[in-house]
Amino acid sequence: MFTSPEIKIKDATETNEFAKYSNFLKELQKKGADFNEKSKTATTGEKAELQTEMGKLTAELHAYWFKIREKYPDTFLSAFLLANYVPAPETSSFTTEVQQNDSLLLLARFNYQKEHFWDYFDYTDERFLYTPLFKPKLETWFTKVLYQNYDSVKPAVYKFIEDVRPSKRIFQFAVSWFLNSSINSNIMGMDALFVDLARSYYLSGQAYWTNEESLKKIRENVIFFEHNLIGKTAPDLTLENIDGEFVNLHKIQSKITILLIYEPNCSHCKVFVPQFHDEVYAKYKDKGLKVFAIYSMDNKEEWNDFLIKDNLFDWINVWDENTFRNSKFYTMPEKPR
Repeated sequence: MFTSPEIKIKDATETNEFAKYSNFLKELQKKGADFNEKSKTATTGEKAELQTEMGKLTAELHAYWFKIREKYPDTFLSAFLLANYVPAPETSSFTTEVQQNDSLLLLARFNYQKEHFWDYFDYTDERFLYTPLFKPKLETWFTKVLYQNYDSVKPAVYKFIEDVRPSKRIFQFAVSWFLNSSINSNIMGMDALFVDLARSYYLSGQAYWTNEESLKKIRENVIFFEHNLIGKTAPDLTLENIDGEFVNLHKIQSKITILLIYEPNCSHCKVFVPQFHDEVYAKYKDKGLKVFAIYSMDNKEEWNDFLIKDNLFDWINVWDENTFRNSKFYTMPEKPR
């Protein structure tokens, strides 16, 4: 039986070993805290030595993990301890050209981490879903390990989902998590991943856990986003200009047409819109650039004052007097949760 001042365990090998590990970890953390405290008043040379000692603590921790795996190879304890271990590449294994080029070396390390990120974490093991490890690990992989570009992320995400499909619980968690992460992502173009996932798993009927209310929201979001994806033709809009004439977006003859939607009382718009007009539009309008500028509110006097103040009458100014009811250019359904 293992006994400590805080824990007493009998006849449970893995729990007993985990208790030992917890005490070992506390000691390691105490040493680390001591090193950090000493570094506050250490000289440059002493700090370097302390960093070396800190590195030894990390090596000691990793050695403990592998010792447990060797001693208890098929236990969840072993899998749990090694779950956060990501092997680091040996720089010497790279070609001389890569070693001598900082950009190539950075890329090589990035690719190595991406290829080996899950080496010691079996994300198809349902037991991990009930630990505090699964979600943070997945989030790190999705937002930091994968190259943050739709074309790079999509195949990796789909492979992950299909890998976990045999486990209904992980499949549900993964599909739901990726769907919400993609629609809430700050990375431009990731809304395309939301549309793909929604169509592949939700609108196809595979998301058996979703009720009709949630499906309705997802359908509405797909309708909105699929027409506003990078590389897609913008939806056609016919809006009224300030003189009461209607202008059709798709009939504008230009090399490049920029669709600009703004609100005069928006603090960002007050700065951006006139700055964009003077620094971008004025520079390129004679080279074929046109701007379809939509006033997003319903106060014509406010709109006219804004155009006069910043002299914005030389681009196409339009609005929807009925507050978006006619054109629905501003339609934004509620995001799924």
